[in-house]
Amino acid sequence: MEILASVPQAADDLSRAAPQRVWTSKGVEHIVAGIRKRLSSGRRPVPGLLREDGIGEPVRNTLNHNMIQALLKNATLLPEDLYLLGEEA
Repeated sequence: MEILASVPQAADDLSRAAPQRVWTSKGVEHIVAGIRKRLSSGRRPVPGLLREDGIGEPVRNTLNHNMIQALLKNATLLPEDLYLLGEEA
């Protein structure tokens, strides 16, 4: 399952969905990195979200997959949210 083709695509999609805020690739990367860090270091840390977790190549795809799965499992991200992005769950 490919959730987002690229960070620039995510920034563009977010800018169209929320035009009151300007989304940049760097901004999207910063937010995603913060989410990864919070999820991997909380009371119930989620493994496999950081490069330091010993994830094999391709690292970015694996990290993205693991984060999306963790968000879906915890109902932070719902399958309906993926449909809004034009992706199937």
